[in-house]
Amino acid sequence: MLSRFVLTGALATVAGCGFFNIVDEQILLLFEEPEDGAVFSFNLFTEEQVVTITAIDPTGGGITSIICYVDDQSLGELESPPYSWEWVATLADTGSHSISAIARNDVGDEREIVIGIVIAKPDPHFIQIPEDGAVVALNWWSLQRDITISAEIPEGQGVASVSCIIDTMHLEQKSVPPYSWTWNATIEDVGSHSIQVVARDIHGNEVADTVELEVCTSSTAQDPGTFVYPDFSSTAGLILKGDAAQQNDALRLTPSAPNQTGLAWFRSRRQVKAGFETVFEFRISDLVNGGGDNFAFVVQNIRADAYSDGGYGGIWNGLAIEFDTELNPEHLDPSPNHISIQPGGLIPHNYSLGSTNQIPNMSDGEIHTVRITYVPGTMIIYMDDLLTPVLNASLHLDAIVNLLVGQAWVGFAATTGDAWENHDILSWGFRPAGVPSCDAQ
Repeated sequence: MLSRFVLTGALATVAGCGFFNIVDEQILLLFEEPEDGAVFSFNLFTEEQVVTITAIDPTGGGITSIICYVDDQSLGELESPPYSWEWVATLADTGSHSISAIARNDVGDEREIVIGIVIAKPDPHFIQIPEDGAVVALNWWSLQRDITISAEIPEGQGVASVSCIIDTMHLEQKSVPPYSWTWNATIEDVGSHSIQVVARDIHGNEVADTVELEVCTSSTAQDPGTFVYPDFSSTAGLILKGDAAQQNDALRLTPSAPNQTGLAWFRSRRQVKAGFETVFEFRISDLVNGGGDNFAFVVQNIRADAYSDGGYGGIWNGLAIEFDTELNPEHLDPSPNHISIQPGGLIPHNYSLGSTNQIPNMSDGEIHTVRITYVPGTMIIYMDDLLTPVLNASLHLDAIVNLLVGQAWVGFAATTGDAWENHDILSWGFRPAGVPSCDAQ
């Protein structure tokens, strides 16, 4: 856009234009292009940028020549219109520059106008997902995972095709955005990988960007002390109490019926004092009267077939991570959708060691995934996003539960009352400390 400044009276100059009197004539000298502050970017495939510089004399009189400079570099002097120059900027010119035009009249008077421009180079690191150095953990039970790789390339780059290469494996080449690929990583892919995205223009010029990705797995079912239930088509190895039962491929702790109590324990004690990690999927469905009451992951050291009509509340020598879907003000519940860490062993009941209601809606009938990690002094709980915790609590398990040489039984407990729902566990894995795990965990 052409901007004009009309000044009268004394001699004056302004950024982008100049006004001066020469032999009683008013002459206005302007830059038609580029505009002051303009930014010029190289595209992905070139290392030079042609900048056209044009100055004009709108009044058409008095100027005998104009010389143009970029910083201290002269682009030459022109004695008649069009007053236009081309500057070839290279990668070495990336940064800010001053463009000036000096006009002369026939008696040798000079006046100068100055503008600033920027030569910019787009960030060559255009891969957005996954980030460089990212760690992707395989699911315990399926030991495979679809990893999405996306390249975000600015418009106007002259891209003809984009390819993705994982190590030496070429994924699909794409000619139009979105530039996105899916890689199915399996247990055979555990380790470090190089992900490269290569963009090409119509002339065959290439530009590439590379990131590193780590694929890992928490454990396998053969690790000492670890067990994995990809589903519950078999409940072998579990002790079911009360209303807990196998329901197709799920472990149904309670059906959607009033006043139900169900508990399920792994048959033998697990090492928990030194730390552990457990991951499970659950689904809550068929809500009646708003749904209720709760289910919990429990660590207890009463006996292998421990049972209580009150669910986890009657497990006096234990610790429960409660997933509560009913508001009980008498228990100081923060909301009808919260997680709370409830001791039941060496310190009193109804005392929360930490709670949160900043979690997804647990009663939406959808599958939710929970990850719980414990290292002595800290228990961390995740839901759905297994890398970002929803609750972090300071505690020492052996100060809450009377353990046997650091061991206890682990399992689940659930109850319903005058409001009810199905409490289904769909998969479950447990890994004690000391089993090799992902660096990210």
